[in-house]
Amino acid sequence: MRRLSVRSSDSLAGDLVATVTALGVGFAAGFLTAGLVGPVRRGPLGGLVGRFRRPAVRPVSGGATAERITTSLAADADLAPLGLSALPAGRGQVELHGWVPSRSAGVRAMRLAASAAPTVEVTSRLRVRGEDDRHAPTHGAPRSA
Repeated sequence: MRRLSVRSSDSLAGDLVATVTALGVGFAAGFLTAGLVGPVRRGPLGGLVGRFRRPAVRPVSGGATAERITTSLAADADLAPLGLSALPAGRGQVELHGWVPSRSAGVRAMRLAASAAPTVEVTSRLRVRGEDDRHAPTHGAPRSA
């Protein structure tokens, strides 16, 4: 008859302690090495690590983004007659220019522009007829004394 060997609980506890100790020493050595060496930046490994850290995004020119916004505004039946335009204003920024008949039309234009270019900051330079042109100075008009 064969005898089965059964481990005692002392042996199991010793193995558990050794495993936890080895894991702790491994983590400590990893942090110490990272602190001494620093982050991986150059060389083939650095390029490989960089590819996994950030997704490859192709930059879109401001002119192309402004054109996409202008096209989406021209496709809207209510906003198309207004002739609104989007102009590049810097890196990742576009300004929306033109006159709108009401504030709600301006809000609608801004929402449409933001949905056409979600990664770009769109600034409203829209003017509201009846509000923004009330006190506008008239050029060339004689001044009263």
